[in-house]
Amino acid sequence: MIGRLFCSTSAFIHTCPTIDANLGVGKVGGVKQLLLICAVLALVEWGEKKHKPLTKEGSARHAKVIEAAIRDATGMPTGELTKADLEKVTKLYLHINKLTDVKGLEKLTQLEVLFLGDNPALTKAHIDELKKALPKCDIQHNATK
Repeated sequence: MIGRLFCSTSAFIHTCPTIDANLGVGKVGGVKQLLLICAVLALVEWGEKKHKPLTKEGSARHAKVIEAAIRDATGMPTGELTKADLEKVTKLYLHINKLTDVKGLEKLTQLEVLFLGDNPALTKAHIDELKKALPKCDIQHNATK
């Protein structure tokens, strides 16, 4: 026995059947099927979470994601972020975060570059609003709606 194979997704772990080290050539398809099933389960779960509507809980998550990026940019892992701290941020990486809103980013008045790519729920309207608030900022995105 080699051991158990775990197919991990963000919400739970599926335990797949044990893989036997003595698998014959004819049984390789079974292992491939097992891996395919685990991959499909992970993608199905991701797809279900991908387009959830923005709720208070979702809004709080987005605020935490944005705050974490700002803290990373300022080098301040803890403590209160002041206006002076926000003015130090010139570059912010928020790509691949499943953001549905960009509220609060307009406070980063010295922002020169903002990476928002691969946030499929962001719209051109969100980007246009930010461009008005931050006219000197190069906002990199792939919004199509």
